Amino acid sequence: MNHDGGQDDTKVNPPIDPITTGGKKFFKYEAGSSKAPLGGAEFVVIKRVNGVDYYLTAGATSMTWTAVVANEDFATATKYVSGADGKFEVTGLEYGTYYLRETKAPSGFSKLTSDVQFEVEKGSYEGAADQEIENITKGGTLPSTGGMGIIAFIVIGLGLMAAAIVRYRRVQFEV
Repeated sequence: MNHDGGQDDTKVNPPIDPITTGGKKFFKYEAGSSKAPLGGAEFVVIKRVNGVDYYLTAGATSMTWTAVVANEDFATATKYVSGADGKFEVTGLEYGTYYLRETKAPSGFSKLTSDVQFEVEKGSYEGAADQEIENITKGGTLPSTGGMGIIAFIVIGLGLMAAAIVRYRRVQFEV
């Protein structure tokens, strides 16, 4: 009402939809049948917008997305580190598609060569299974020894030794 008893035409802002956030749980493990948990893996969260990667810096009351530049060291990024049980979680993200980029691999393991994609959506945190992230050891496996592949090298070696002995004897008898 206004001061004359009439009513003013006032505009009311439409309600703003609340921002819904969620999270995701992860399990980092060693490749193989035992799925041994790996602690000490360090990740940053990446968001892609129009082909540009942004990393997350999460403060106590705010989240900032910073563009990733060439040779980025992620010094100001929020790091998510897997515990001794191989588990870690990311929370407080708006629903959408994100990526984990490994910045430091556990001791004795290779850093992942590609980002791990994950979705934050309704039900992706509470009661959802952990998203598994496999890791391989540095240097792979040792070569096998004593197998059938060695036969060709033995035959070639014996043939060269026999040819050397025959040639040596011919030279000895010609003198």
